[in-house]
Amino acid sequence: MFRLRIPLAWLNLTHDRLRFVLFSGGIALAVVLIFVQYGFRNALLDSNSLLINKLNADLAVVSARYSALPFRESFARHRLSQIAGLPGVHSVHPLYMEYYLSLIRNPVEPPDRRPPNRPIRVIGIDPEAYSLKFLELDPAPGAPHSRVNELKELGRALFDRGGKTNIDNRSESIFGPMVSGTETDLAGRRIHIVGEVDLGSDFGAEGTLIVSENSFVDLLRRPFQRRSRPLCGVCHTQSHRLSEPLPEQPRPPAIASHGICRLLARRGH
Repeated sequence: MFRLRIPLAWLNLTHDRLRFVLFSGGIALAVVLIFVQYGFRNALLDSNSLLINKLNADLAVVSARYSALPFRESFARHRLSQIAGLPGVHSVHPLYMEYYLSLIRNPVEPPDRRPPNRPIRVIGIDPEAYSLKFLELDPAPGAPHSRVNELKELGRALFDRGGKTNIDNRSESIFGPMVSGTETDLAGRRIHIVGEVDLGSDFGAEGTLIVSENSFVDLLRRPFQRRSRPLCGVCHTQSHRLSEPLPEQPRPPAIASHGICRLLARRGH
């Protein structure tokens, strides 16, 4: 027996072709917006973990009030000495960071056409500690790309070539041509670029400078009469656990547990 099949659903959709096209376009736009939102979400998460993934550490020590990198939640330097005395801790090194006082000048533009100084993230480290996993910070003797010896001098810096680019010239940073050998001003003080690293920008920083701990204090703490308090302590351990807790103290810094530290620094544990 022959049965006539009527595509009722399709006929309901296409009986008004114009409305069908408009509805299809609206659904397609909604799907595209969903993927755009996923892109923004992934960019936010991935970009904000760039620096954390470069930490060369087993444990990271931060303030108990710490919530995100751009917020200046530091702690007293002597707490690192206490941590260094705990069994199982091999070494502890401070890591300083500044986002707001560190205004850098475009090194090329003439004064009459020079744009306003831009804030740049500045990281202060011990050059010998190898706290960040960059070839330029490798303290091993004879390391081909190492700039550790140059970075020890006051006013020397490594520039992040992966930072935000100039919209008019994609081959140039928004801070200007910061190649090795460039001289410019940071917070009104003269600095010399001795090399470049590849880090990248995030939602809190358009670019990064890496300087020694002494240069950080000389450029961004002493002129502003601010105390040099580290934002983070980079720890290398001899075991997976610290056998003794820190002495009790009001508002002590938090020592991230080993499980959490996999988000702060990855050493294959």
